Amino acid sequence: DIRECVQDDWQELKDVSAGEVHPLLSFASIHGWTKPTPGFELAGEQDEVLACAELAWEDKRLAILLSADDKEKFETRGWNTYIAGDSCDLDEINALYQQEKP
Repeated sequence: DIRECVQDDWQELKDVSAGEVHPLLSFASIHGWTKPTPGFELAGEQDEVLACAELAWEDKRLAILLSADDKEKFETRGWNTYIAGDSCDLDEINALYQQEKP
């Protein structure tokens, strides 16, 4: 069943990600988003790791962080960022996800 395969894919993401992002993953799967990259590493010009995100939608330049430590590094490179947790506004994140990026 295709529905079970899709659910398994999203469950795998939950298995490798922090609990703080699980509500967002559930929301994303229900709303037909593409799957994010877990443990995304933002690379610099020499491929050095500049910052890490718990989840990232590279095509949308949307990063979900566990703390504010790397927020500025992502944002100065044109990414929208959110800190996972209670204050994470799913509707606001959804609006950003739906925006077309150049």
